[in-house]
Amino acid sequence: LSLLLAVGVLTWDLLLACFKAGPNWRRLRHGKSWWQMLLVAFSVVVHFLYPNLMKTISQINKCHEYDFGGGDLRRFLARDYRIDCASAEHTRVAIQSQVFLIVYGLGIPIGLFIIGMVLRRYCGRDFERNLFAFYHVGYRPKMRYWESVHMLRRLATIAVATFIVDVRLKLYCIIWIVSVFMFLQAYFRPAANPKLHVLDVHFFVTILLTLNVDLLWATESLRPDLDPGTPWSYLLGIIIIILHGLLIANYAHLFAKAAMLAYTAMRNKTRAAASRLSKLRTRLRVKQKLTPRPKGSATLSPPIHSLLGTEEIPAGRSGEP
Repeated sequence: LSLLLAVGVLTWDLLLACFKAGPNWRRLRHGKSWWQMLLVAFSVVVHFLYPNLMKTISQINKCHEYDFGGGDLRRFLARDYRIDCASAEHTRVAIQSQVFLIVYGLGIPIGLFIIGMVLRRYCGRDFERNLFAFYHVGYRPKMRYWESVHMLRRLATIAVATFIVDVRLKLYCIIWIVSVFMFLQAYFRPAANPKLHVLDVHFFVTILLTLNVDLLWATESLRPDLDPGTPWSYLLGIIIIILHGLLIANYAHLFAKAAMLAYTAMRNKTRAAASRLSKLRTRLRVKQKLTPRPKGSATLSPPIHSLLGTEEIPAGRSGEP
């Protein structure tokens, strides 16, 4: 898939090369060789497919247990109840998936970090920054590989949600994981923008509060009062909706503010260009008035027609304006 993506990028680059759009136009692969483009494509694909890849591998190990009476407990694969989790074939596939979960889950984030360090050592800081720009965006230079930490957090959360059956223990483990990574986020402050740092902490706080509310639903002694349809159940649902609504509103506010800043910068740039053009026209008019013209000549003065890029209009031609 990464190879197809790299070929597509190179093909699109060749097509754009036929339609240059102004003096500031640059080719997509400007200064990059084919192996660099392939490495970028591979890194981008791996980065965005990582959560789904981990989730797909872990689902092979997620089984549901049912009691058929008389001590007959049977476990079936959650994705397909036709597959018995106690069968020898599923056991073999499950062991393979666990190996791949460890290899891919730890290898991808650590591998991207190692590749970046090698490129930085042998090719220079600028080369590493240009090649992994998508991976470093939004983070301080010293914390440019913080996305690998987020990958490890997703891996730990997916592993707990897959291999721990007890609901309360699962919630406790996820709360501990989120708490640890929230502490790391607050301590190291990896975001380059302070507002993005506040948004990240807001995200972790929202997840922690949501998980604590879920603990109430998972408590056996509170089960009758929190059954679906009861007032307390509706109240907890409203609390969760409000928490996530505040987080979405924070995201929307930050996005709207960034869009407004971009619009203001573009408008100021347009106004500055219009102002320079107006001043240039004023200077041309002043020079045109101050420059003497010979009688009977319709020729523009050299300073003006040289600036405008026009040719001299010969005088004395009848019938021409």
